[in-house]
Amino acid sequence: MSERLKDTLTKHLAGRGVIVWVGIAVLMLLSGSEFLTLFRDGFSRASQVTILGALVGPVLCIVLAVGLRWVAVSLGLFVAVAFFFLNDGFMFFLTITAFMIFGSLAGTASARSVRALFLTLSTAWMVQFGIQAQGDAVLLVALAPLSALSYLVTRSIYSLREKNANAVEQMQRAQEQTRTAIDKERKNIARDLHDIVAHDITIVAMQSKAAKFANDGQMALEALDVISKLSSETLHDLRLMLNVLRADGTMSDEAAPGIDAPAATTVYALQGAELFASVLKMQIFK
Repeated sequence: MSERLKDTLTKHLAGRGVIVWVGIAVLMLLSGSEFLTLFRDGFSRASQVTILGALVGPVLCIVLAVGLRWVAVSLGLFVAVAFFFLNDGFMFFLTITAFMIFGSLAGTASARSVRALFLTLSTAWMVQFGIQAQGDAVLLVALAPLSALSYLVTRSIYSLREKNANAVEQMQRAQEQTRTAIDKERKNIARDLHDIVAHDITIVAMQSKAAKFANDGQMALEALDVISKLSSETLHDLRLMLNVLRADGTMSDEAAPGIDAPAATTVYALQGAELFASVLKMQIFK
């Protein structure tokens, strides 16, 4: 199965798409029996209930298909069809099936006002049906609980989906904020390390000039020793500075193969300041 076909099926069969397409299939089966009766008996000899059932079924399918994109419009059209055409007790099986399908569709509506309006109008239809149908009003004993059950089950499922979607969205926002904070801290640490490296290189330059112009060999050796130590420290700090600008924050020390040095993101600004102060103090009082 191609990816394009999978995407199409997922798009149309996910969420309310399952309710719409399954509902259309069920309504077509119910109206199909009326069509068979109509073709067998002929239009002139068919009863009004058979003709009405054969016509209402396809109309409800079209109304239900509208719900794929406009749920509120679909529910409004269904209520209008129910008030005008579903008042006959002889079509009660079609009526109860339609109310269960559209009750499930109403449970997928995200707007509370749409759900409340549908439930109010459905209750109003049941009240007028009970008054108009008289003896057939006993059928409401099955219609009311089944319609309510289909709505409540679907609404519960969609409420859980909405909560899960909100939780995922909050998690993604938290991850984005964490990445932003890490990048900001990484830049701050890199700036601190840059200042330390720049200071060390300045001292190395000064000591190299002092060694060059020194007349005493011992002083020149001491200057070279300072240059050697600072060069090693500067190289390490430079590696940290470059590492902290990397995305993964890992570094391997060439002096110790196979052993990872601490990530630059673990270097605190306070420690960097203390190192800077100790080096500067040592050079001042040397």
